[in-house]
Amino acid sequence: MNRFFLLLLFLPIVAFSQRYLWPTNASPYMTSSFCEYRPGHYHSAIDIKTWNREGYPIYAVDEGRIYQIRVSPFGYGKALYLKLKDGRLAVYGHLQKFTPEIERVIRKLQIKNRRYTVTWRPESWPVKRGQVLGYTGQTGIGVPHLHFEIRSDERHPLNPLRFYPQVKDRLPPRLQSLLVIPQNASSRVDGSFLPRVYALQKNRSGEYVLKQPIKASGIIGFALRGYDQANGVYNKFSFYSLELIVNRTPLFRMRYDTLDFSLTAQVDVEIYYPFKADSNRVFHKLYIEPFNRLPFYQRKLGLGLISVNRDTLPFKIIASDFFGNRSVVKGKIIPAPSLPFGLPLTARQPDVAFLGLTLPRPLSLLRFYYETGKRKWRAAETFEILRRTYLSDRQQMLVRLPLPTSFNSCVKVRFAQAHFATDERIIPLDNSRKDLTETGLHFLNDRLVFTFRPPFVLPEMRLVLQTDEAETPLPL
Repeated sequence: MNRFFLLLLFLPIVAFSQRYLWPTNASPYMTSSFCEYRPGHYHSAIDIKTWNREGYPIYAVDEGRIYQIRVSPFGYGKALYLKLKDGRLAVYGHLQKFTPEIERVIRKLQIKNRRYTVTWRPESWPVKRGQVLGYTGQTGIGVPHLHFEIRSDERHPLNPLRFYPQVKDRLPPRLQSLLVIPQNASSRVDGSFLPRVYALQKNRSGEYVLKQPIKASGIIGFALRGYDQANGVYNKFSFYSLELIVNRTPLFRMRYDTLDFSLTAQVDVEIYYPFKADSNRVFHKLYIEPFNRLPFYQRKLGLGLISVNRDTLPFKIIASDFFGNRSVVKGKIIPAPSLPFGLPLTARQPDVAFLGLTLPRPLSLLRFYYETGKRKWRAAETFEILRRTYLSDRQQMLVRLPLPTSFNSCVKVRFAQAHFATDERIIPLDNSRKDLTETGLHFLNDRLVFTFRPPFVLPEMRLVLQTDEAETPLPL
């Protein structure tokens, strides 16, 4: 037991065992964090605030040698690559200029090549820790700031905060909304196969909760929208880690510790891209797509998908920054009927409506309501089931519903299956439909033709041949 306790105490020391010098005296603040979303790629660095000014000196963060100088009107602009004594690479981007000695070499190379864009790798240019290498600027793209990377000896970007424990950050991430995404055709969220956004609000204990419960069935996935924050600045940063726990079991865990440049285009796989493309909202998935090869995940936990059956599932989401500040979302997933609500045909006469319904089996609740005004409903006192057919997991029924004189164009059906949450659907009634006689059945060569005129677009259509022994689906 004592050995385990000593190991826990040692872990943070290992994380910060190698400390580099802060790369500039412009400020100790960041304006962008590691692995933030960028269109088509991840941000492979931290950006350091230079107060919208140029000309602050940049320093060698440790002893080493200049590995490469690159000058371009695009991308990093003027950039310096420093090979450190431990084998890692420090990258400084968007510089205003280099030291005079380096500037002279670069200028001669540009004149020789007769072009502005050049790349130079000196044979030997050693530097000492703290030596001035150049000055901050805004070459390439963006406003004045210092783009600073640490790359491994395999040239993979590392999270630079691993080497800078002095950065001030005591603020937890701020969370905005949770996206729940059905994962296949038989999954539903609040009765729909479309993703559903749930707003988050902070309670008195500092935890985030959903303003309404999640009712779902089948297999679903979560995605979280929010941002991190830090002391002294108003910039919005990316999370460092995300974790999902369902029914006390960890299902998903990820951390932005390193990045592979060859996989950076998968940034649009890690987020839920349809919402980004449609409304510019970035939701980070709390599950892994089968084709996602990014290195952020603890894959032994699985893909992070949630299977909703009969039991209510409590869940917890933990969003953390690099320094351990965290925000927690807590909620419950309530099982909802997994069968789609079916409304094959409706018909309306002046004082009565006929509803053909497909509902789950068995039912523990079935009620009807009339629309008497805008968002005003009155319960129906009576209804009559004219015909009912039981199938293996559902039932079909024809309901006769008397209509009041003061009635708008919709009725609402509320139903529940044993052990599941209550669900409800609104049914529009077509005033022009008077009966169910607008159907036809005839033969055309070797085909059976069935014609009808539905009052609205049908969500699905199936044809079944039913006998006393069984029912057989027929191709359409």
